[in-house]
This record gives sequence, structure tokens and C-alpha cells, in this order.
Amino acid sequence: MSDQHCVACQGIDTLKDKVCELSDTIFFKVVEQLNLQKDLIVEHKTHTENTEKGTELFYLIEDSITNYLKYGKEEV
Repeated sequence: MSDQHCVACQGIDTLKDKVCELSDTIFFKVVEQLNLQKDLIVEHKTHTENTEKGTELFYLIEDSITNYLKYGKEEV
């Protein structure tokens, strides 16, 4: 499973793409570490798809990284 990557992350290596790739890596590591594959991921023959909860977790991770990069060095 750790070789899976989000289809949305296959861009042209912009900062947004790097955030997506990092979010994807963290997502899959958390899912594997906590053994949450059945709750968060649907396996298909050619790809995986997040469940609603999986999608929520992915965007929570991605938003957290994005917000840190935008505001991390300033007091909010």
C-alpha cells in the first residue's frame, strides 16, 4: 500500500504538488500504522479510493500542511 499515490498529486512539481505528495505519504503511513485500511480505503484492481472518512483525513492533513506553510512563521 505504501506505493500508492493520490491521482491529484501527479502535477508538474509545484509547491502545491509537493504538499499533496507529502499529505499522501503521511496519510498512507497513518492508515498503515493504525491499521485503518478497511475504514478509510477501498481497494480496486487498478487503484485505491478513499472512503468519505479517508477523504476527510487526507484533506485535514493537506490543509494542516498548507496552513503551516502560509502562517507557520507568523502568529495567527
